[in-house]
Amino acid sequence: FPVTIVWPWYVVTLILSYPYIMVVDRGNPEISILLFLLVYIYHYIWSSRTIAVVSLAFVIAMKLTPLLFLVLYIKDKRYKEALYVALLALVLSIGSLWFLSIVNPSTTLHDHFTAMLKNQFLFTKHYGMGTEGMIFNHSLFSMIKYFTLPELGNLQIIPFSSIVKYYNIFIVFFVSIVIGTIIYKRPATKIVITLIVCLMLVSPHASGDYKLINIYLILLLFFSYEEYLFYLAHHLYVYYKDSLQIYWQFLHLLYQAFSNIQNSEDYALGHLLLCQYSS
Repeated sequence: FPVTIVWPWYVVTLILSYPYIMVVDRGNPEISILLFLLVYIYHYIWSSRTIAVVSLAFVIAMKLTPLLFLVLYIKDKRYKEALYVALLALVLSIGSLWFLSIVNPSTTLHDHFTAMLKNQFLFTKHYGMGTEGMIFNHSLFSMIKYFTLPELGNLQIIPFSSIVKYYNIFIVFFVSIVIGTIIYKRPATKIVITLIVCLMLVSPHASGDYKLINIYLILLLFFSYEEYLFYLAHHLYVYYKDSLQIYWQFLHLLYQAFSNIQNSEDYALGHLLLCQYSS
C-alpha cells in the first residue's frame, strides 16, 4: 500500500467528490475525522503504534462513533493499546470541557457536559426524528422513517419514547453481533475496517451526506496503483463518452457547414445549420 497507492489521484478524486463538497458547504468537521483516521489506519497497519493510538484517541474525542475502531485492537489482542486509546480519549474529552470552564469562569465542567448532551439530544430530535434538514438519509433509522411515513407532507416529530428506544436496542444488538463475529472469526484488517465504516454510516439516527466521505477509508485500502488508474479511466470514459461523441458530431457538422463556402448564401446556410444544431 505505501508504495503502490497513487496519492495525488486519491487527493484529487477526494476533493472533487460530492461528500467533500458537502463537508465544505456545511462546515462540518468530518474532514478532520477522515484525516485522523487515515493517519490511524496507515500507522496501525504499517508504521508507528504510538501515532496510531494518539490519532484514534483524537478522533474518539471529536466523535463517539469511531470508538468502534477499538475492535481492531481487541481482534489482534493488543489490549494495552486499546486501553491507552480509551484513557487518552477520555482525558482529551474531559480536558476540553474543563478548558471551556476556565475560559468562562461563570460555568462549570458539569454545565458544559450537560450542554453537550442537550445538543446531542436536539440533533437526534430535529434531524433524526423530525423534518429539519436531513429528513431522509443513509442511516437505518431513516429507512424506517421512509417506510413508515412515506408521505413527506405528513411528516411530524416521531414519538421519541415509542420509536427511538426500540431502534437503540436493535442497533446495540446488531453492532454487538458484528463485533462479536469480528473478534471470533478474526477476518482480515481490510474487512474489519470496511465493516466499521459501514456501521459508522448507518447506525446513527441521522447521517448527513458529508459522512459518506468516510468511504474513502475503504477505497484507500482496496485500490492499488493499477486498480486506481483503471477505476479512474473507466469512470471518466463512462461519464464523458456521450459528451465526447456530441462534441465530435458538432465538429463534423462545423466542418461540413464551412468547408465549401463559396458565397454569402452558403455562409448564411452554414450559419443557420450551426445555430440549429447548437440550440
